[in-house]
Amino acid sequence: MKITNYIIVLLLLLPFSLISQEDKIKFDEVKVIKEFNANLADFNKINIDPVLPVFDIKNRTYTYSVRSVPVKLNYEKPMIRPLALKPVPNPISNKYKFKIGYGAPKYLKSELSIGYKKHNQNAKLLIRHISADNSKNLKDQKISNNLLGVSFYNRKNSNDLETKLN
Repeated sequence: MKITNYIIVLLLLLPFSLISQEDKIKFDEVKVIKEFNANLADFNKINIDPVLPVFDIKNRTYTYSVRSVPVKLNYEKPMIRPLALKPVPNPISNKYKFKIGYGAPKYLKSELSIGYKKHNQNAKLLIRHISADNSKNLKDQKISNNLLGVSFYNRKNSNDLETKLN
């Protein structure tokens, strides 16, 4: 049964294949072109070199005008902690702290902190240096920041002294 179905389909498709075999090509009129030279029309060549505009970054000045607007805040009263809860303990703090880090592009960060605490007096010395340099790859890509800070707190007399030198 399957073979007869295939034979019937082939016999039905046979006339289409015979029609496609007609000779329509005339061999006497075929011309072969061996060489082809394409000529472009005359043109004027213009040389344009791309140039980036130069920005004056160092002499920029900014003027800001800020208008103060009084804001009325409505907020709920803070919740008072009940006496049954234990007070939150103070975090453990070290007397000395030193951090240093280096990254890309040539990014250096270092920080040294020394603290002193006795009874109700606190004193702290802070030295910080941050710098980054990418000026070899991009122009004006360099920063540097140094900080020297001294602070002194007295809890009894509420005399606070804090000095920062940038």
